[in-house]
Amino acid sequence: MVEFFEETPVAFSFHEIIMNQEGKPVDYNTVKVNHAFENLIGCKGSELINQSLYKVLPDILYDRNEIDGFLHMIQEAILSGNKMDTVAYMNSLHKYISISIFLIGKAHFACMYHDLTSEESERINEIEAVQEKANPYKKAIKVESKLLEMILDNAPIGIWMTNEKSETIFTNRFFNENFNLSLEDYAGCVMTNLDTLNKEGTQYYEEIVTFHDNKKHFIETIKTKVRDQNGIVQGVLGLGVDITEKKESERALNESESKFRAISESALDAVIMMDGEGKVAYWSPSAERIFGYTKEEILGENLHNKIMPERYQQQFISGFTEFKDTGKGPSIGTLIELMAIHKCGREFPIEMALSSVYLQQQYMATAMIRDITIRKEAEKIIRDRQEQIDYLYNHDYLTGLFNRMYVEKVTKEIDNNCSNLPYTYMILDINGLKLTNDAFGHEMGDRLIIKVAYILKELFRNHGLIGRFSGDEFVAIFPNTDTVMADQIKAEILQAISNTKMDSVILSVAIGYATKTSNEQEISEILKEASYMMHKDKLKHGKTMRSQTLETVLRNINNHYSNEQVHTERVSQYCELIARAMGFRENEVFEIKLAGSLHDVGKIMVPAELLNKVEKLTEKEKQIINRHPETGYQILKGVDEYAHLAEIVLYHHERWDGKGYPSGLRESAIPIQSRIITVADAFEAMTAKRSYQKSKTKEEAMAELRKCAGTQFDTDIVDIFISKVLL
Repeated sequence: MVEFFEETPVAFSFHEIIMNQEGKPVDYNTVKVNHAFENLIGCKGSELINQSLYKVLPDILYDRNEIDGFLHMIQEAILSGNKMDTVAYMNSLHKYISISIFLIGKAHFACMYHDLTSEESERINEIEAVQEKANPYKKAIKVESKLLEMILDNAPIGIWMTNEKSETIFTNRFFNENFNLSLEDYAGCVMTNLDTLNKEGTQYYEEIVTFHDNKKHFIETIKTKVRDQNGIVQGVLGLGVDITEKKESERALNESESKFRAISESALDAVIMMDGEGKVAYWSPSAERIFGYTKEEILGENLHNKIMPERYQQQFISGFTEFKDTGKGPSIGTLIELMAIHKCGREFPIEMALSSVYLQQQYMATAMIRDITIRKEAEKIIRDRQEQIDYLYNHDYLTGLFNRMYVEKVTKEIDNNCSNLPYTYMILDINGLKLTNDAFGHEMGDRLIIKVAYILKELFRNHGLIGRFSGDEFVAIFPNTDTVMADQIKAEILQAISNTKMDSVILSVAIGYATKTSNEQEISEILKEASYMMHKDKLKHGKTMRSQTLETVLRNINNHYSNEQVHTERVSQYCELIARAMGFRENEVFEIKLAGSLHDVGKIMVPAELLNKVEKLTEKEKQIINRHPETGYQILKGVDEYAHLAEIVLYHHERWDGKGYPSGLRESAIPIQSRIITVADAFEAMTAKRSYQKSKTKEEAMAELRKCAGTQFDTDIVDIFISKVLL
């Protein structure tokens, strides 16, 4: 149909009717013209498309009155629904032109033009010669008849007429050639039905007709009643166009649109379509779910004003400036990630794929958008976990310093780079860490390690590599550092350590280092030398630190527990007196006296509220207190000068009958020094003034000792204590 329209020798123009608010035609926009029309008026069609007839016609018709008359005729055709014909002489073209106006639907009409100048020039001249003699009306009728016949046969549309019996009495050439129907077929053709006779005005139909090819064709028809001069209906005039291809295209388009809608409306991703201005033309249900806007709220709105953060808006607008004309842009055909804004104002990440499609004579952009919030959160979790894994792989979990594996790897790298010479390898060891753990608990020990690590990090944040090798050992590597600088670093560390206070814990470190000055030196020898120097320093200062720690422990016990100092002093005195009475040598007497003063050192790990408790202890509370001999043992084992007293303290709550703790030893299996402390400790406890018990007299206490001799106490020690010490 389109090819026929372009190639037909009949000039043809197609126009859109522009109505005002009252539904009356006010202007006529040129939609399409064919090649014959261009040749007729000597003007390119591209110059006329989308131009009003008011702008087009002045270049064709010379007389303004003629223009107005022609436009009036168009308006009459529109309002009446009837075909209009006229013949005009166009002064600017020097041509006689026949013009037929056909209403197409309710919003369009077509004009057909035929140049009568060359074909009818002689006949027109003859008519003009005898015009004065002939009947002017007869002449006009004859000319009009010929013109009408010519117009109908050249019209690019099927035209037919039926009489009052629905019998076909006329068909034009286009009808015969294109509809492919014989005269016998007309009577049964739906296009000849009589329903039009029962209706007023112009009727529009889409009918299905079976042609000789046995295929059903869609025909768009326009029908109107034909009346004689007396107004009596004589038949039906019809115009028709085969729109089968159009219908097939519409069906395919509808199917495509249906599939598109079915897919887009069931998709989890948002499907959005925008015109060349970025205004929303389609908004899927998922878009409403993802962004919070209903389609009523967003259709026709600029998308960037609704969902784009301000930082993206200028880029979005610039992209659509190019897209409007070309259908191309930097984001077309790509998958991008960016932030979007929900209706509530919340920003969230999206993934967007943009594509271009040409629809309705303009480029449209289709966006497939996915909310990737969950994916981004999952990626962050994975990324954070990987960072944690990487961090833990190279760092010490307690201090945050580099771990041994990482330090050893970097040590090799530093050693292989000559530009680091001279470099110093330093080892630091916390003095008395085990004693701190035993005396104050591992939590306090960890705090001690963390404190030392913090000091090292603060001192050498921008210089050197610091790592933790083991529980109490740290390593530091200082590139481009000679022995003079290393001595200064050691002094800075010791000064910072001595200036740091940490509750009752004493901070002390042993430091050793070695410096590599040439490539000939082996790294293994450097490490050995640094370790040797550290142990040498530890022997020098560690003993003093442990003794100070033990003194601190005893001081803390006396400060936290009422009467504890008096108790330990008296027990120590009783132990000394018993040992002398039993004939021990002087050095043995001193050891027993010292053990008596240290026998309750393990109470440092017992909560003060238990030891000072007035009410009866629970079984669980008793178990906590009964662990103090073992704690005392561990503390004393960590102090060289008191290590030989550890077992005496460990067993001072064992019983002669084997029912004591912690090991259930009996009789002579219990060290005699421990048996002496047991008796002295019991007597002092019975006679001491305590808030939670009534103290016994000396005689009452001695009676209790005799009563328990042979079960709780060693009978010989009880006898000697009473007879030679107390009496």
